[in-house]
Amino acid sequence: MIINNDAKERGITMDSLLDILIIFSGLYIIYSSVQMMVLKQIPSLLIGKNTKIPQGADTDGYRKAMFWPTFVIGIIGLIGGGISYLSNTQASLKIPALVVVVFYLICSILFSIYAKKTQDKYLMLH
Repeated sequence: MIINNDAKERGITMDSLLDILIIFSGLYIIYSSVQMMVLKQIPSLLIGKNTKIPQGADTDGYRKAMFWPTFVIGIIGLIGGGISYLSNTQASLKIPALVVVVFYLICSILFSIYAKKTQDKYLMLH
């Protein structure tokens, strides 16, 4: 109990740690999307590690189709995690962290559905 009270006084809670994790995952997703366009390679974040892309797959089309959705989901994670963190650590911020996290979850599910459809269309990874 003493540890939990000290942690709450410093603003460090399990919720805060999860928010920080969401912030860093958002940053990593943004980094991966930019890297995808600069290096012209599909990051393992989107297709999985050691996935073999068949000959004739439209990797350029896939990269172009996935850049903005990937970049935007990263921005949503970064901003959403930041808002949730501030909401959990600052009493003056009235935005419920649960609303932000649920919004990010819904966006992540929609992104996953879009990513799968785009993968099937361009990369033929059935």
